[in-house]
Amino acid sequence: MIHFIYSILCFLLLTGCQSNKEESSCRFYDDGKAKPTVTLIPIIDSTCYDIPWSLSEEFTHMIKKNLIKNGNIYIPQNNEFILSSTINPFSNNLSWLKDKTEDEEFIILLELIEHKEVPISKTMKKAIKLPESKKRAYNLDMAMRIRVIDVRKTTPKIIMQEKIEDSFYVPNNIERTNYNITTYGTHEYKSSPMGKIHKKFSQKLTKRISDYISIAKSR
Repeated sequence: MIHFIYSILCFLLLTGCQSNKEESSCRFYDDGKAKPTVTLIPIIDSTCYDIPWSLSEEFTHMIKKNLIKNGNIYIPQNNEFILSSTINPFSNNLSWLKDKTEDEEFIILLELIEHKEVPISKTMKKAIKLPESKKRAYNLDMAMRIRVIDVRKTTPKIIMQEKIEDSFYVPNNIERTNYNITTYGTHEYKSSPMGKIHKKFSQKLTKRISDYISIAKSR
């Protein structure tokens, strides 16, 4: 009877972890060990990039989805931590963390500080005459500031603080994508240059964050 009840509980736990994988994650590894419990604070967008949707929402959603898919981190459902506009989360003052819940172990903070298109002609060190088609190609330069805080003890500890930069080449197309029409969330956006670049950059950020937290958790 006890074995039967144990089997039912394991089944419920497994199905609970597998349901809606994109939005929820399982708290334990297969061997029963607890995963790091993480809160991802909505990304701060400090850029002035003009686009008809929120880059903060896009990157927050993608990174959260990637962290869950990674399988090494537990992100509780509905654990939103909304920062007050008066708080600078990247300052040395961490007193605002007193409002965290007891279950939280790590807080992830990100700030998008650069998102701009740089024409290829401007990236050349020498004045090289380019064909007209090449002039319309550009690099999409991005930079994200990251801070991960360990809040398992009474005194919060910053375990990661980096700025990750990357530049992605966007070749000339016969017709440039109109992002007023091809917006985030549409099928067309996923296959657009910006959609692919944002996905690649998010995956790079996710791996870096996940590696740091996994190492910190093991110590």
